[in-house]
Amino acid sequence: MDFRILLTFLLLSVSGALHAQDYHGQVVGSNSSPVGNASVIMLDGNHRTLTFARSGRDGRYTVVTPSGKTGKWLTFVCMGFERDTIPLEGFVQGQKTVLTEKSFKIKEVKVVAPKMRQMGDTIDYYVGMFKQKQDRTLEDVLKKMPGISVGSDGSISVGGKRINKFYIEGMDLLGNKYSQATENINAGKVKKVQVLNNHEPIKMLRGRSFSDQAALNIVLADDAKEVWQGTVEAGTGSSLQKPGHWLGDARLTAMRFAHKLQSISIYKFNNTGKDILHEINVNQILGISAPDEVGFLHNINLTLPDLQPQRTTFNTSSLLASNWLFKTGKDSEIRLQLSGALDRSRQQQTTTTVYNDVDGGATIAEDVTAHSHESSLSGELHYQLNADKTYLINNLSGYVDWNRSTGQSILNGNIVRENVKPRKRYISDDFSWIHRFTDKRSLSLSGYAAYNDLPGHLLLHDGSWESLDLQTLRWKATTWIGQRIGAVNVTYDLETNGNRQWLSTRNPLDTANDRYAESWLTGRVTTSYKNDWLDLSARLPLSWLWRSLGREDKTNVLFTPEVSAKLTFGVDWDLSLSYNYGWQPLSLRDMTGTTLFTNYISVTQGLGYLDNSHGNSFTGILNYRNISSGFFATAMTSWAGNSGNILYRATYDHGFYTTRPTDRRSVSHFLMSMLQLSESVHWCRLNVSLQGHYTEERYNLLLSDVVTPFTLKSSSATLSFSLQPATWLSFDANSNVGASRQINRVDRSLDSPTLVSFVHRLNVYLMPGKWQVEWSHELYHGNNDATSTNYFMDLSVAYRRKTYELSVAMNNVLGTDTYKQHYYTINQQIHQLNILRPREILFTASFDI
Repeated sequence: MDFRILLTFLLLSVSGALHAQDYHGQVVGSNSSPVGNASVIMLDGNHRTLTFARSGRDGRYTVVTPSGKTGKWLTFVCMGFERDTIPLEGFVQGQKTVLTEKSFKIKEVKVVAPKMRQMGDTIDYYVGMFKQKQDRTLEDVLKKMPGISVGSDGSISVGGKRINKFYIEGMDLLGNKYSQATENINAGKVKKVQVLNNHEPIKMLRGRSFSDQAALNIVLADDAKEVWQGTVEAGTGSSLQKPGHWLGDARLTAMRFAHKLQSISIYKFNNTGKDILHEINVNQILGISAPDEVGFLHNINLTLPDLQPQRTTFNTSSLLASNWLFKTGKDSEIRLQLSGALDRSRQQQTTTTVYNDVDGGATIAEDVTAHSHESSLSGELHYQLNADKTYLINNLSGYVDWNRSTGQSILNGNIVRENVKPRKRYISDDFSWIHRFTDKRSLSLSGYAAYNDLPGHLLLHDGSWESLDLQTLRWKATTWIGQRIGAVNVTYDLETNGNRQWLSTRNPLDTANDRYAESWLTGRVTTSYKNDWLDLSARLPLSWLWRSLGREDKTNVLFTPEVSAKLTFGVDWDLSLSYNYGWQPLSLRDMTGTTLFTNYISVTQGLGYLDNSHGNSFTGILNYRNISSGFFATAMTSWAGNSGNILYRATYDHGFYTTRPTDRRSVSHFLMSMLQLSESVHWCRLNVSLQGHYTEERYNLLLSDVVTPFTLKSSSATLSFSLQPATWLSFDANSNVGASRQINRVDRSLDSPTLVSFVHRLNVYLMPGKWQVEWSHELYHGNNDATSTNYFMDLSVAYRRKTYELSVAMNNVLGTDTYKQHYYTINQQIHQLNILRPREILFTASFDI
C-alpha cells in the first residue's frame, strides 16, 4: 500500500511540473525605462527553442509554456542591448529584467537570405532559395531540398520515413494522392515548404500520443491564393525511326486554393512513355483503412530495366482526376475525389530465366510481345471534424477496373498465345470518433468494413483456361478509453477484426471452392511518455484468434508487443528505435490445397491446412540536421527475422514451373542499412547528396530434397548534385553503382559471380534570356553482362515567357534500340533483352491561365 501511495505522489508531482504555465514580467533598460519589441525566448534543458514572445511598448511580456513541454531558461534579445539569459527556476511573476545598452560598430557586410529556418519542430524551406531557372514543378524543387526524398513513384520521405500528411495551406485536399499536387503545381506559385516533424494529425492527441513521422505543408505565394489558375498544354510529334508513329502529350489543369475551398482537377494524355497513372495511385496507406486485397492473377507486366520510363514504355494513357475540399466549419471539412484511367501498353522482351531451386537448374526462354489494357474508375467521399476535444472522420471509397492483357510468346521455341483478365472491384467505409471529456480522459470508437471481388480468367500455354473468383469481406471495430496519469498517457483498447474469403477455382488440374474465416479479439494497453528529450511508447496486446479453413478450425492466444522510442539530443540530433514481435496467419494462397495457375507457365499449391509464421523486427534511425549550414544526415538500419517459412519443392514439368509445399520449415533473416547525406549551400546554389544502401537476405531453398542455405547481397551508392554557376547556366548530375551476388553457403563453388552496374546522368541547361536549351546524357555499363553499355542523348529547346512556353524536344538522338541486363532474385538468374523506344521528336506549347 505504501508503495502505491508513493508512486501516486511521484506521478502527480511530475504531472504538476509538466502543467502549462504562464510567465509574465517586464523588460527595462539600465535607466529603468521600458524596452519594447524585445524578443523573449523560452528554451528547454537542451537550449532548444520552445516558444517566444515580444515585449510591448511598456516592456511587458507573457510567455506560455507549450503543453507537454518544460521550460528551463528565458533569453532576452533586443537590438542595442546585450543578450541576457536567466533560469526559470526561482522566477518571480512580474519581475523586471534589466538589459544593458551596447553599442555596435557596423562593418560592411553582404546580407544573404537564409535557405531554411527552424522553429521548434517546424522547418521552413524557402522555395526561392532552392529553385533554379529550369525547375517547373514543385517536385523539381523538393528534390533539391536536403532532408527530403522523393521516390520514383512520387512518395515523399523525411528522415528516412514517409510523411503522414500532405497539406496545402494547412488543408488536406489530396489525402494519399499528393503526387497530383507536387507534379502539377508551378514551383513559382510556392513560397515555402514546411516540414512538420513529429506530426500528430489529430489535434486533441497532440502532446498525448507518440509520432515519429513528419508532415509537409505547402505555403503558396499570395498571387496563387483565392484565384482560379491552370495550365493548357499540348504536344505533337513523331518517331523518326522505322515506321513513323504519331506522338501526343496533353495536359489540362484547373486549381483553386481559397480559405474555404480547395480544388485540383487534371486531364492528361500521353503516348511518349511518361508514367502519368502513378499520380492517382496511393502513396501511402494511413489510418484505419482496410488492407488492400491482392489477387492471384495480374496483367502481363514484363519486368522493365532501371531506365527512364520514356526509354522503355510504349503506352497510350489517359487520366482524369478531380479533387474538391469544402470547409464546412472552423474544424470540419468534406473532401470528394474522383478519378478514371485508360492505358494501353505494348511490351516486347526476350528473357532467359534459370530457376536455381529446380534440380539441374531448369531454363526457360521467352520472346514475348504483349498488349496490356487497363481501365479503372475510383471515388472517395471523406468527412472530417478535427477539433480540440472531438475528432470524427468517415471515409467511403470504391473502385472498379476492367483490365485485360493479350500477347504471343515464343516459349522454348514454341509459339504460345497469352490472355489474362484480372478484374478487381471493392467498396470500403472507414469510421473513427474520439472525444476528450477532460484533460485526462478520452474515449474512442473506430472501425472499417470492406468488400472485395477479384474475378479472373487465364489462358495457359497448353491452350486450356483457368477461372478464378476471390471474394473477401473484412471488418474491424475498436474502442478505447484513454487517461493521463501524471506524465504518462495510457489507453485501454478493445478490438475485434476479421475476414471471410471465398475462392472458386476451375482449371485443368482442380475444381474447388475454398472457404477461409479469421476472427480476432484483442485487448491492448498502450502507454506513452514524453518530455523534452524522450518520447517513449509501448503497445501490449493480448489477442484471441480463431481461424477456419474447410473443415479445420484452430484457436490461438497471442502476445505481440511493440516498443518505440525517440531520443532528442539538442537541436540537431535525434534517434528513433522500434521493436516488435509479429505473429501472422499464412495467406489463403499459402494454405489452400487447391492447385492454382498464377500465369501461363507457373503453378502453385498451398498446404491444405492452417499454419502461421512469426518473427521479430528492429529498426533504428539516426538523424542529424544543421539548419544554418544546410547539412542533413540520416542513417537507418533494419533487421527482421522470420520463422515458419514454408520450403517448397520446385519442378519443371510439361512446360510448367511448379512449386508445392513440404512439411519442412525454415528461418530467414533480412538486414537493410541506409546512409543519406545531403547539403545545400549558397555558393552557385549547390545541392549535393550521397546515398548508400546495403541489403542482405539469408534464406533456404530445397535443392534435390536437401535444405540449402543461400545469401543474396545487394549494395548501391548514388552521388547527386545540382549547380547553377550563372543565371544562364545550370547542371544536374548523378552517378550510381550497384552490386549484387548470390552465395551458396554450403558449396561456395556454386556462388554466382558478382554483378556490378553503373549509371551516369548529366543534364546541362543553357538559359540565355527567355531561351532554355537542355542537353541530357545517360551512360549505362557494367561487368559480367550485368548490363550492356548504352549511351543515350536527348536535346530540347524552349522559349519561355511568364504565361506561356514553346518547345521542341528530340529524345534518343542516337537511336539506341536495345538494352541488355542480367540480375538475380531469390531463386532465379535472369538475362533480358529489352526493346527501347526509337528516336522521337515532339513539339509542345504550354499556356498558364
